[in-house]
Amino acid sequence: MNLFPIFHNYIVESIQTLGCDSLLLPDWQLKITVEPTRDRNHGDLATNAAMVLAKSLDQSPKQLAERIVTNLLTYPDIKKVDIAGPGFINLTLSHAFWQNQIPIILGQGNEYGSSSLGKNQ
Repeated sequence: MNLFPIFHNYIVESIQTLGCDSLLLPDWQLKITVEPTRDRNHGDLATNAAMVLAKSLDQSPKQLAERIVTNLLTYPDIKKVDIAGPGFINLTLSHAFWQNQIPIILGQGNEYGSSSLGKNQ
């Protein structure tokens, strides 16, 4: 299992909830990244979603981030969401999310977190 696609989906769903996805290019979902934060004090994950989509929506990245954050806070796996700098979004995952990962991690052992993305390409 890889947790990044889970939160990528949450971000995509949050943007779709805004009703603005029809204004975006067809490949907009591929431009969104979800990665660990560079500084652990800023949360668990970070996304560039507002930064890469704002221009297409004729909004500032910070304004778009504020709208996305409202929707992200409805997911129980997300404890806290912060907007950093010009519009990056930092996510802190809930304790329950991490606790629910323990049996998965133990079951998958060394394979936990591995991905076949890009394999044979």
